[in-house]
Amino acid sequence: ATGKKVAIIGSGPAGLTAAFYLAKLGHQVTIFEALPHPGGMMRVGIPKYRLPWAELDKEIDIIREAGVEIVTGKRIETAPDLLKQGFDAVLAAVGAHQSIKLPMPGNDLDGILINTTFLRQVALGEPVTLGKRVVVLGGGNVAFDCAGAARRLGAESVTVVCLESREEMKASPEEIEEAMQEGATVHPSISFTGITG
Repeated sequence: ATGKKVAIIGSGPAGLTAAFYLAKLGHQVTIFEALPHPGGMMRVGIPKYRLPWAELDKEIDIIREAGVEIVTGKRIETAPDLLKQGFDAVLAAVGAHQSIKLPMPGNDLDGILINTTFLRQVALGEPVTLGKRVVVLGGGNVAFDCAGAARRLGAESVTVVCLESREEMKASPEEIEEAMQEGATVHPSISFTGITG
């Protein structure tokens, strides 16, 4: 043991990995997580059907067994507050939870959901108002995660529309194929300039 105490803000991939290796070096490590469960975007950004929580928990248990303490439901506003509490160092590993609305007219209409917020609500079992017909704008893995989550919430039809051509779409080919097998319609190479309702 080094006698040093390290605080980590955030229990996503970066925070968990850093905690594991810092503990292996002999430091006393405490992770502070604002969400009710550790895992960050692995838990609330990747749907359970792609990354089951039981599998994630197995990995997190290994990190706990290394001596890492994980405090959930605790939002830390500033790193200096932790230094005042006796920690020798603080790592801010807060992740990429900030949702971004597409910059276009109509992005604030009723029924418009934002990707990471939507996935977090679904993961945490929070109520989500979803219509029978869903359109997902975007061609990356997150867009296809949203499409899959919408299907599992009971959407009768899910359409994915993106600017990129089919060959240039950012999503992995497996995820695109899986979405189509589940009944999603994919429309590549389409530009959208606004949402009318």
